[in-house]
Amino acid sequence: MKTDVLRKGLLSSIFTVISVLIFSYFSYAATNNGNLNKPSITIIHNDGNSALGRVHVGNEEISRLGNLMDSDPQFVSSSPAMIAYTAFSGSEVNDNLIHIPLTSANATTLYVTFRSNQEMPLNESEWTLFKYNEKLVLKQYDSKTINHNDFELDPNFYYFTSWTPNPDEDDKPLVKGLYLCKVTVKAKKSTLKSTVKFKFEVTE
Repeated sequence: MKTDVLRKGLLSSIFTVISVLIFSYFSYAATNNGNLNKPSITIIHNDGNSALGRVHVGNEEISRLGNLMDSDPQFVSSSPAMIAYTAFSGSEVNDNLIHIPLTSANATTLYVTFRSNQEMPLNESEWTLFKYNEKLVLKQYDSKTINHNDFELDPNFYYFTSWTPNPDEDDKPLVKGLYLCKVTVKAKKSTLKSTVKFKFEVTE
Protein backbone atom coordinates (compact mmCIF):
# COMPACT_ATOMS: atom_id res chain seq x y z
CA MET A 1 0.00 0.00 0.00
CA LYS A 2 2.85 2.35 0.86
CA THR A 3 4.35 1.83 -2.60
CA ASP A 4 1.01 2.64 -4.26
CA VAL A 5 0.66 5.86 -2.28
CA LEU A 6 4.21 6.89 -3.14
CA ARG A 7 3.71 6.10 -6.82
CA LYS A 8 0.49 8.14 -7.08
CA GLY A 9 1.95 11.10 -5.24
CA LEU A 10 5.10 11.13 -7.35
CA LEU A 11 3.56 10.82 -10.82
CA SER A 12 2.96 14.54 -11.30
CA SER A 13 6.37 15.45 -9.89
CA ILE A 14 8.26 12.91 -12.02
CA PHE A 15 6.56 13.95 -15.27
CA THR A 16 7.12 17.63 -14.48
CA VAL A 17 10.85 17.16 -13.83
CA ILE A 18 11.27 15.06 -16.98
CA SER A 19 9.31 17.61 -19.03
CA VAL A 20 11.40 20.54 -17.78
CA LEU A 21 14.73 18.82 -18.45
CA ILE A 22 13.83 17.36 -21.86
CA PHE A 23 11.95 20.43 -23.09
CA SER A 24 14.73 22.82 -22.07
CA TYR A 25 17.26 20.54 -23.78
CA PHE A 26 15.53 20.61 -27.16
CA SER A 27 14.57 24.29 -26.86
CA TYR A 28 18.18 25.17 -26.19
CA ALA A 29 19.39 23.05 -29.12
CA ALA A 30 16.84 24.60 -31.48
CA THR A 31 17.92 28.14 -30.63
CA ASN A 32 21.61 27.34 -31.05
CA ASN A 33 21.63 26.15 -34.68
CA GLY A 34 21.41 22.47 -33.83
CA ASN A 35 24.15 22.54 -31.22
CA LEU A 36 23.21 19.61 -28.98
CA ASN A 37 25.43 20.60 -26.07
CA LYS A 38 23.04 20.80 -23.14
CA PRO A 39 23.47 23.96 -21.04
CA SER A 40 25.28 23.19 -17.81
CA ILE A 41 23.95 24.06 -14.39
CA THR A 42 25.59 27.08 -12.78
CA ILE A 43 26.00 26.74 -9.02
CA ILE A 44 25.55 30.14 -7.38
CA HIS A 45 25.94 28.99 -3.79
CA ASN A 46 26.71 25.65 -2.11
CA ASP A 47 27.65 25.22 1.54
CA GLY A 48 27.24 21.45 1.60
CA ASN A 49 23.80 21.54 3.25
CA SER A 50 22.02 23.97 0.93
CA ALA A 51 22.59 25.15 -2.62
CA LEU A 52 21.24 27.58 -5.19
CA GLY A 53 21.74 27.10 -8.92
CA ARG A 54 20.35 28.18 -12.29
CA VAL A 55 19.97 27.18 -15.95
CA HIS A 56 19.66 29.77 -18.73
CA VAL A 57 16.59 29.57 -20.97
CA GLY A 58 15.56 32.16 -23.56
CA ASN A 59 12.47 34.32 -23.10
CA GLU A 60 10.44 32.44 -25.72
CA GLU A 61 11.27 29.08 -24.15
CA ILE A 62 10.40 30.41 -20.68
CA SER A 63 6.98 31.45 -21.96
CA ARG A 64 6.35 28.03 -23.51
CA LEU A 65 7.55 26.18 -20.41
CA GLY A 66 5.37 28.39 -18.24
CA ASN A 67 2.28 27.49 -20.24
CA LEU A 68 3.17 23.81 -19.99
CA MET A 69 4.06 23.66 -16.31
CA ASP A 70 1.39 25.92 -14.80
CA SER A 71 -1.43 23.60 -15.86
CA ASP A 72 -1.91 21.62 -12.63
CA PRO A 73 -3.13 23.85 -9.75
CA GLN A 74 -3.59 20.78 -7.53
CA PHE A 75 0.17 20.45 -7.17
CA VAL A 76 1.36 24.03 -7.69
CA SER A 77 0.12 27.19 -6.02
CA SER A 78 1.88 30.39 -6.94
CA SER A 79 1.73 34.15 -7.18
CA PRO A 80 1.78 35.54 -10.73
CA ALA A 81 5.40 36.64 -10.29
CA MET A 82 6.99 33.62 -8.56
CA ILE A 83 6.40 30.12 -9.92
CA ALA A 84 7.61 26.88 -8.31
CA TYR A 85 7.36 24.15 -10.94
CA THR A 86 8.18 21.03 -9.01
CA ALA A 87 10.05 19.67 -6.03
CA PHE A 88 11.69 16.30 -5.58
CA SER A 89 14.33 14.30 -3.76
CA GLY A 90 17.35 13.62 -5.91
CA SER A 91 20.93 14.37 -6.77
CA GLU A 92 23.04 16.31 -9.24
CA VAL A 93 24.96 14.11 -11.67
CA ASN A 94 26.91 15.37 -14.70
CA ASP A 95 25.08 18.72 -14.75
CA ASN A 96 21.67 17.04 -14.48
CA LEU A 97 19.22 17.02 -11.60
CA ILE A 98 18.28 13.37 -11.16
CA HIS A 99 15.00 12.41 -9.50
CA ILE A 100 15.44 9.75 -6.77
CA PRO A 101 12.19 9.10 -4.87
CA LEU A 102 13.70 6.22 -2.87
CA THR A 103 16.70 7.35 -0.86
CA SER A 104 18.82 6.62 2.20
CA ALA A 105 18.73 8.53 5.48
CA ASN A 106 22.25 9.94 5.21
CA ALA A 107 22.09 10.86 1.51
CA THR A 108 18.82 12.73 1.04
CA THR A 109 18.86 16.02 -0.87
CA LEU A 110 15.58 17.87 -1.46
CA TYR A 111 15.16 20.18 -4.48
CA VAL A 112 12.69 22.74 -5.74
CA THR A 113 12.79 24.23 -9.25
CA PHE A 114 11.32 27.67 -9.85
CA ARG A 115 11.54 30.93 -11.76
CA SER A 116 10.35 34.52 -11.54
CA ASN A 117 8.72 36.39 -14.40
CA GLN A 118 10.26 39.69 -13.33
CA GLU A 119 13.44 40.83 -11.61
CA MET A 120 13.14 40.40 -7.86
CA PRO A 121 15.28 39.42 -4.87
CA LEU A 122 15.00 35.84 -3.60
CA ASN A 123 14.58 36.13 0.16
CA GLU A 124 14.33 32.56 1.48
CA SER A 125 13.09 29.04 0.95
CA GLU A 126 11.07 27.27 3.63
CA TRP A 127 11.11 23.49 3.90
CA THR A 128 8.64 21.56 6.08
CA LEU A 129 8.87 17.78 6.42
CA PHE A 130 5.93 15.61 7.44
CA LYS A 131 6.21 11.87 8.10
CA TYR A 132 3.57 9.21 7.56
CA ASN A 133 3.03 6.60 10.26
CA GLU A 134 2.02 3.01 9.53
CA LYS A 135 -1.61 4.11 9.14
CA LEU A 136 -0.52 6.79 6.65
CA VAL A 137 -1.36 9.62 9.04
CA LEU A 138 0.87 12.69 8.65
CA LYS A 139 2.68 14.46 11.48
CA GLN A 140 5.15 17.32 11.16
CA TYR A 141 8.69 16.01 11.44
CA ASP A 142 11.14 18.86 10.82
CA SER A 143 11.47 22.27 9.16
CA LYS A 144 14.21 24.49 7.77
CA THR A 145 14.38 28.08 6.54
CA ILE A 146 17.27 28.94 4.22
CA ASN A 147 18.15 32.61 3.76
CA HIS A 148 19.21 33.44 0.19
CA ASN A 149 20.36 36.96 1.10
CA ASP A 150 18.06 38.64 -1.42
CA PHE A 151 19.80 37.13 -4.43
CA GLU A 152 18.53 38.97 -7.50
CA LEU A 153 16.49 36.66 -9.73
CA ASP A 154 16.64 37.10 -13.50
CA PRO A 155 13.58 36.13 -15.62
CA ASN A 156 15.96 34.67 -18.23
CA PHE A 157 16.95 31.84 -15.90
CA TYR A 158 15.37 28.81 -14.29
CA TYR A 159 16.54 28.26 -10.72
CA PHE A 160 16.70 25.48 -8.19
CA THR A 161 17.50 25.43 -4.51
CA SER A 162 18.19 22.43 -2.31
CA TRP A 163 18.39 21.32 1.29
CA THR A 164 20.28 18.28 2.58
CA PRO A 165 19.08 17.51 6.13
CA ASN A 166 22.13 17.22 8.39
CA PRO A 167 21.95 16.36 12.12
CA ASP A 168 25.25 18.20 12.61
CA GLU A 169 23.39 21.38 11.62
CA ASP A 170 20.58 20.71 14.13
CA ASP A 171 18.33 19.05 11.56
CA LYS A 172 16.33 16.09 12.81
CA PRO A 173 17.86 12.80 11.58
CA LEU A 174 15.81 11.12 8.87
CA VAL A 175 14.59 7.62 9.65
CA LYS A 176 13.14 4.92 7.48
CA GLY A 177 9.66 5.72 6.18
CA LEU A 178 7.47 7.76 3.84
CA TYR A 179 7.62 11.59 3.93
CA LEU A 180 5.77 14.57 2.52
CA CYS A 181 7.77 17.75 1.95
CA LYS A 182 6.23 21.20 1.48
CA VAL A 183 8.58 23.87 0.16
CA THR A 184 7.92 27.58 -0.40
CA VAL A 185 10.18 30.02 -2.25
CA LYS A 186 9.75 33.66 -1.24
CA ALA A 187 10.78 36.95 -2.76
CA LYS A 188 11.60 40.04 -0.69
CA LYS A 189 7.92 40.96 -0.60
CA SER A 190 6.13 38.26 1.38
CA THR A 191 3.20 38.25 -1.05
CA LEU A 192 5.49 37.04 -3.87
CA LYS A 193 5.88 33.35 -3.07
CA SER A 194 5.08 29.92 -4.41
CA THR A 195 4.54 26.54 -2.73
CA VAL A 196 4.75 22.97 -3.99
CA LYS A 197 4.59 19.56 -2.29
CA PHE A 198 6.09 16.14 -3.02
CA LYS A 199 6.57 12.70 -1.47
CA PHE A 200 9.71 10.61 -1.04
CA GLU A 201 10.67 7.49 0.89
CA VAL A 202 13.73 6.77 3.03
CA THR A 203 14.37 3.06 2.56
CA GLU A 204 17.41 2.57 4.83
